[in-house]
Amino acid sequence: MEGSVRSVSKISVVISYIILIGYTIATLFPFTWAVLISLTPITYTDAQGIEKGVNIFDWPPRLRLFPKPSAFGVPLTFQNFKLIFEVVPLYKRWLMNTIIYAGLLTVGNIILNSLGGYAFARLNFPLKNFWFTMFLATMMVPGQVTLIPQYNLLVKYGLVNTYTGLFLPKLTNVFGLFL
Repeated sequence: MEGSVRSVSKISVVISYIILIGYTIATLFPFTWAVLISLTPITYTDAQGIEKGVNIFDWPPRLRLFPKPSAFGVPLTFQNFKLIFEVVPLYKRWLMNTIIYAGLLTVGNIILNSLGGYAFARLNFPLKNFWFTMFLATMMVPGQVTLIPQYNLLVKYGLVNTYTGLFLPKLTNVFGLFL
């Protein structure tokens, strides 16, 4: 009897590992593919339409990036990154905006959510349970419902088309506070 429990346990562990390895490969493959394609010289891909002034928003897309069979074993290069900065003049601005936005929101969320979470976990203050319940209740409201009221507030305070208006609504969130 004891041997069958062990064998079932070993079989379940093996099956679990097979599933986890399959999931890991399925998750990492697109990322690895994107990194390798970005570092593959342009002559070894079937990219079409790469020239100055190309509209990256064309539909159907003219840029197809699949390696040719001869691309395997080719030395990798950063030339494609230089090319994107030359072809799309606003790319530097877009990249900097993304880095600033992600960095400030990450730091802001870590600081503010940690402080709020600590207050709810360790401190006693009046109406603590009421406020915690209200925060949890707001997690049940879909984000789409709050888009127009948030926009109206940003217009009212003159924060439309400003960095402050971009950061302020997302600077903290209830899920991070609850976590």
